[in-house]
Amino acid sequence: MPRTENLSFVGGDMFQSIPYADATLLKLVMHNWSDEDCVKILQRCREASIYNDEGRKGKVLIIDMVLNKDEDEADMTEVKLLFDVLMMVLLAGEVEN
Repeated sequence: MPRTENLSFVGGDMFQSIPYADATLLKLVMHNWSDEDCVKILQRCREASIYNDEGRKGKVLIIDMVLNKDEDEADMTEVKLLFDVLMMVLLAGEVEN
């Protein structure tokens, strides 16, 4: 996805700081970290979204797989299993559920 007037990508250490943004998107990020680290990331997001120069608050958007213990339809179960396999391959099985 290319950078546009309304969209830019910023690299850095999200445990240190996150620059102010109208919206911070965390796509497939939170499942990589422990609960404690997720809280730290969300605290940095909150700091970055308090207010900008115009007094507007930013937003945090989280896109991630939601797992539950209830029985799902076959399609959703397959997606969850494939997601688990992908995480095991990419992260050597070090993912929290």
